[in-house]
Amino acid sequence: MLIAVFLPLWTLLAYVSMPDKPVQLRLRATEEPLVLRGNELTAVSGALNAVTLITAFLMFAATFSGSMFDRRLAMAGFPRPHLIAAKLTGLTLASALVAAYAAGVICLAWAPRQPLLLAGALFGAGPPRSLRRQSRPVNSSACR
Repeated sequence: MLIAVFLPLWTLLAYVSMPDKPVQLRLRATEEPLVLRGNELTAVSGALNAVTLITAFLMFAATFSGSMFDRRLAMAGFPRPHLIAAKLTGLTLASALVAAYAAGVICLAWAPRQPLLLAGALFGAGPPRSLRRQSRPVNSSACR
């Protein structure tokens, strides 16, 4: 239900709520300016948000609900690396399906030039760089 309702609603709401005025961005990799429509940019951002949220929820639900079953399988003699590999394979396939579904929802709103590349980007979506844990050098003089 979460995937079927939340993802299209969130993505299409993001698309509809923004005007289609062109927005100029600078691509840092090539230092070239890009011109995008505001509603398309917001739809991709909303889809990235929804995919990461749903994938995180799937991982939490799989870990929380399957712990007793996994414990019984391990006590029955199944190797733990195989159980972990099976769980990761299932979560990877579920994430790929959610990403493909999100790309399909975006294709309902507008026609991206490379929908498979969009689905791959949605599949590989991680937390924004500003939210990732960064290791910072400790200033030893500040600790004294």
